Amino acid sequence: MKKFGYSRWGIAFVVVISFLSAPASFGVGSTAKSVQKVLAALKIETTSDLDFGAAPQGDPEKTVQPGVADNSENASFLVSGEPGKCFTIQLPTEIFMQQRGGRARIRVNQFRSNPDLLSTLDPAGRRQILVGATREALAATLPRGDYEGVFQVDVVYQ
Repeated sequence: MKKFGYSRWGIAFVVVISFLSAPASFGVGSTAKSVQKVLAALKIETTSDLDFGAAPQGDPEKTVQPGVADNSENASFLVSGEPGKCFTIQLPTEIFMQQRGGRARIRVNQFRSNPDLLSTLDPAGRRQILVGATREALAATLPRGDYEGVFQVDVVYQ
């Protein structure tokens, strides 16, 4: 009877070939893309201020309407960004105009805009916003002088 002898290298070769030819059945996978569209930055620029004009002590409350066009009273802003994109307009609830060089204040509230609080940029990527508000009645004892306050209008893409 004849004995078959195997060398260590022969056995290793058979084992390696077995692993290489075995199908990979441990799992499956898939791929996906990562994408991003970059839009033009949304910008807002003040083109005119809200102006309640001159009034005497004791004057009743005054409302400046946003209107449909820029005028001598309403505030005006120019928004620019991605053409055709919607954006929201955020207005303050109230502010106070402070007397220059003094401590007296006048409250301003009920801010409104035209367009209302949602709008769309035109095909050129622009849109005008007009803002109005209500100034409280001036007290009969309110010190004379110039009063000034600052308010912010924010715009955010939808």
